Amino acid sequence: MTGDKQDDSGKKEAKNTVMIISVINNKGGVGKTTTAVNTSVALSILGKRVLVVDMDSQCNATDILLNRQKHYIKNSLCDILNPEFGVVLSEAIYSTQWLGLDILPNIPESAILGPKMIINGVDSLFTLRKCLRSYAATNYDLTIIDCPPNLEAFVISALIASDCVIIPTMAGSKFSVNGLIKAKAFIDDIKESHNPDIRFLKLLVTMADKRTSICNNIIQAIRQSFDKSEVFNQVIPVNTDFQKAETLGQSIFDYNSSAPGAKAYMDVAREIINVLDAEAKK
Repeated sequence: MTGDKQDDSGKKEAKNTVMIISVINNKGGVGKTTTAVNTSVALSILGKRVLVVDMDSQCNATDILLNRQKHYIKNSLCDILNPEFGVVLSEAIYSTQWLGLDILPNIPESAILGPKMIINGVDSLFTLRKCLRSYAATNYDLTIIDCPPNLEAFVISALIASDCVIIPTMAGSKFSVNGLIKAKAFIDDIKESHNPDIRFLKLLVTMADKRTSICNNIIQAIRQSFDKSEVFNQVIPVNTDFQKAETLGQSIFDYNSSAPGAKAYMDVAREIINVLDAEAKK
């Protein structure tokens, strides 16, 4: 576990040093957790201090990044979203095997909190923001939030806490493009209603098999429909190593660091760093 105990909610929120990125799509199976986990590992390899927040009650990011350690989780996101438990954020952060990469894990029991957050009103949707932003600014260069495949309470909470959003979209399905449009519109809704500083960072094309015409046509349609700056240059290829790695509870870098998928996510991480560095100089 990392970090000293402290009253996270009592700090002033840092404005310019926080960079929290939510990875969202209301469609499942588009590589959302794969993107959150492997991009985070790649960023840590590049020397960045990174925190992963697992907002999905399926806990896939937790399973991959903590693997055998997951049985020793004492505190989790579930405790952080229940302020009456009195658990501060630093007590729920765990180190991974990757230097500089930590995780706020999740447990399946958190699924019941979504309806409660809605019932309890808008203030409960700001709980994550209040405890996360100042802690992240002090301890990490970037925070990546892996969101569930919907646009409900947990995703709203994540977007309220975030600075920007990455949307993965699967290259082989026209329906994933429809999900992309909905997710992007949802970001605009959150910007108008709850978080005026949030913005769409980029969309990431995943599961691309450039041997097929439908894949190439969808990639072309995406690049024509969105501004060049809104789409990652790197496309994530179809790679069976992703499935093999996740079956073993590993990132692509644990399973095969020389795989095409590992190189692709390393390039995505470099693109993120370049974009943020360029913005910092403005």
